[in-house]
Amino acid sequence: MVSDTILITGAAGFVGRHLLHLLGQNRATDAKLVAWRRPTSSEEESTPPTTPDDGRVIWCEIDLLDPAAVSSAIGETRPNQIYHCG
Repeated sequence: MVSDTILITGAAGFVGRHLLHLLGQNRATDAKLVAWRRPTSSEEESTPPTTPDDGRVIWCEIDLLDPAAVSSAIGETRPNQIYHCG
């Protein structure tokens, strides 16, 4: 098994949520999935989409238009792979 961290930007969007679901079903890897979505202000939008419930998905609210926040979050996450769907 390969141990990775996979970052998916726009993970709450149409393409991102499908990619997250597919990656979550892949048992050939024990990758941690870091799912970014835009910061929200309403309570309805604050609930992340349903994801595989095996503890591999970590949701983060990151504003892709804030270079300092993006740089900091990537530095903390240190992903091996990035799928940019945002």
